[in-house]
Amino acid sequence: MATEAPIFAVHLRWRRFRDSPLLAVRADGLTEARMEHYGRRVGLHRIAIDGRAAMIGMNEQRDALLCELELAGYVVEESFA
Repeated sequence: MATEAPIFAVHLRWRRFRDSPLLAVRADGLTEARMEHYGRRVGLHRIAIDGRAAMIGMNEQRDALLCELELAGYVVEESFA
């Protein structure tokens, strides 16, 4: 009997910076360590915004992060601020 891999939901909350190509992201459904793991794999950098951990990068890295998470079995939802 074949079993399906578990599906985990992740919500990525992206923030755009005015007049900048940079994006910051926080994730609901992933620990900070797990988010940092996947973020670093695609070239994102860890920063703090308002005293909370976030990852920062560009649009290309956003696309790569989505691919990494989906390949790892996550169902990804996104929102932008």
